[in-house]
Amino acid sequence: MKNYILLIFSIVLLQSCGKANSKKDKPSFNQETKETSSNGNSNYEKQNKTLIYKANGSEPSWSLEIFKEEDELNYTLTIDNEKTRVTGKAELFRIENSKTLKLLLSHEKYQTPIEIVHEICKDLAEQQHHTFLSFYYGNNFYNGCGDFHIKNYLEFSKTPLKKFEVESYVCFNGDNHSKLKIWVGYGEGGRAIQLKYKGQKDIIHLEYVKTQYFERTITGVYNEIVNGNINGKYEIAHVGNWDYVTYFRGKDNKKFSFTIDHEANPWGKKPCF
Repeated sequence: MKNYILLIFSIVLLQSCGKANSKKDKPSFNQETKETSSNGNSNYEKQNKTLIYKANGSEPSWSLEIFKEEDELNYTLTIDNEKTRVTGKAELFRIENSKTLKLLLSHEKYQTPIEIVHEICKDLAEQQHHTFLSFYYGNNFYNGCGDFHIKNYLEFSKTPLKKFEVESYVCFNGDNHSKLKIWVGYGEGGRAIQLKYKGQKDIIHLEYVKTQYFERTITGVYNEIVNGNINGKYEIAHVGNWDYVTYFRGKDNKKFSFTIDHEANPWGKKPCF
């Protein structure tokens, strides 16, 4: 009888240890969110920060936190158990007639675009979240699940989010390559946000750097973002009725130049290809 009781006690003890280890290996993201938000923002309040969004994923492990600090939206991105930790400014945009939000994470050397889709997402621990997100960092692709801090997000979104969409297009022909053709997509305020080469499938994201003025010429300088990294530089100049694009390829600084195609309905609502 004693041996039987000892056997039962041993089984119960092993099961409890197994559950404890399981919780340690696969922490519940929802539990972390509840702990953080139970008293408002917990540690965030002490740092004068307001948590807006939190997400994570695995293989390798990563986590992302978006928070409001004073009047700015900032972020902290950690990858591979905090071997890489990046902080900087974040911008959140709405996409018209879509359940997707566009998030841009800026750093001194690059800008990482992230798409946040409002749909049910389950993590490896089978915990349910309200958004799915994916992005490139360096040459690696990451995806995972996340949640908005509802109360803080509603307060934050009282100020309408900017629209992240192309409002007009301008097409350009290559100066020295007759078959080379591009279009540039402009968003709010006339700032270039996208670019595409004819014959290529992917759209290139542009990161605004600065505006230069010389006599009657206004030139916008943009980084070319590919897989989250700067791949080259574009200078888009405007003078009178003429627009010019100069591209400097990152790997060898080779220059390519383009001139506006006045016959392709410049500043129209549709691209020329």
